[in-house]
Amino acid sequence: MASLTLGDKFYLGGIIGMVLIIAGLFLLLWGKSEERARITRDATAIVSGSDCDRKGFLAAGASGGIRNHNA
Repeated sequence: MASLTLGDKFYLGGIIGMVLIIAGLFLLLWGKSEERARITRDATAIVSGSDCDRKGFLAAGASGGIRNHNA
């Protein structure tokens, strides 16, 4: 901003620093959104999957999914 208003020179270090700060902020926000999506996805899978897993396990056991050959 000072370069535009006061006529200061652009320096490579300042430009690289600006790019790194913006990239870091972007990565931080992207990571937080991915984390929230993963937590939501895991919570949904636990809630909806718990009944299905139990029913599936019981159905497999009832239909002879695990057999006892000694009996």
